[in-house]
Amino acid sequence: MNKKLFLFTGFCITFLFSAAQNIGIGTTNPIALLHVTDSNVLFTGPNPFVNYAPAAHPPVQGSGTRMMWYAQKAAFRAGWVEDNRWDKDSIGVFSIALGHSPLASNTSAVSVGFRTRSTGFASTALGSVTEALADGATSMGYLTKALAFYSTSMGYNTISGGFASTSMGSFTKAIGTASATMGSFTKARSDNSLAIGQFNDTSATNRLFEIGNGTTDNNRSNAVTVLKDGNTGIGVLNPLEKLEVAGKIKSTAIQVTSGASPGNVLTSDASGNASWQPASNANTGLEASTFAGQVISSGVFTKVIFNFKYTDPASAFSTVNSEWTIPATGFYHISAALFFFTLLPPGTDVVLSLRVNGSEIKQKKAKIADQSTIDLSADIALAANDLVTVYVLQLSGAAATLTNGRSGIYLSGFKVY
Repeated sequence: MNKKLFLFTGFCITFLFSAAQNIGIGTTNPIALLHVTDSNVLFTGPNPFVNYAPAAHPPVQGSGTRMMWYAQKAAFRAGWVEDNRWDKDSIGVFSIALGHSPLASNTSAVSVGFRTRSTGFASTALGSVTEALADGATSMGYLTKALAFYSTSMGYNTISGGFASTSMGSFTKAIGTASATMGSFTKARSDNSLAIGQFNDTSATNRLFEIGNGTTDNNRSNAVTVLKDGNTGIGVLNPLEKLEVAGKIKSTAIQVTSGASPGNVLTSDASGNASWQPASNANTGLEASTFAGQVISSGVFTKVIFNFKYTDPASAFSTVNSEWTIPATGFYHISAALFFFTLLPPGTDVVLSLRVNGSEIKQKKAKIADQSTIDLSADIALAANDLVTVYVLQLSGAAATLTNGRSGIYLSGFKVY
């Protein structure tokens, strides 16, 4: 019975093929040379890992258009080939090649597109004229090349030459191990580095991160460079500090914690190294007064006695000599005031004199009467260790007594800068 059914089936297929040049399985009106309807199609082959005998030649070799299942290598081809890329020795076991003359010559390789090449184990090439030439490599786009193990290259004319490296963009190169590059004409030469932007500097291999801002291959530069030791340069290729900037910095706030203290100011040494230092006018202030009720003779300049200090952080004022020793060179603001407790005759001439190292640098003349005040102030440049004193002259014709206490008599001053 089975032989009769087989002969009948063969007769029908032969008849259909002879009459219409098409073969139908499951249909009486085949519209292709082989037309299978409402069913699955199965193609099997030997296990290449079990069958160690040399594989037979594929069904056809050389150039041509075809879809081909190469059973002995469990490989598949579809498209058009113009050379020997689909011949026996150019077909990898378990490989797939689709398109125009793709090559997948290693085990588990995939090559899809126009003249793509996958020659590494489990490599993949997609696009146009892309090449994955090492194990585990992936290349996609146009004219890209993945040359090292487990490298990836994508975009236009990119190259990945370092182990496990990645290149993206156009004309980029990832050269270092596990390096990555993106943008245009960038190169990552350092291991484990990332280069982005365009035309980055390539003069060193100690980089961790680069943002290129060059203009040509002969004019490469970096906007930002981070070295492997953590030093970062903005406009600086080889920063020597954690942050080195070539140019002006603008910020709404700054915090420098080392050496910080209330009132300190940021200063620089001759090399430009900044540090917090006490303000130049710190510890230079003075406020002194008296509780003596000093008697001032008529007609002679008399040194005013200040025998009590309210403020003198530099310990620069002597209550014994009533002299203020200037603690630091700079520009000072100094004020002095006297209040006469004695009732002075109307129109009494009084002169208040401010002296430095014994020489008068400023005086004030006034005609006063009764219990009155005379004061003066001066803004002067002084050197460290200059001596400041106050003298007074009254021409009432008799001795007169000054009041005491800071509200009526005082000497004060401080360094402005």
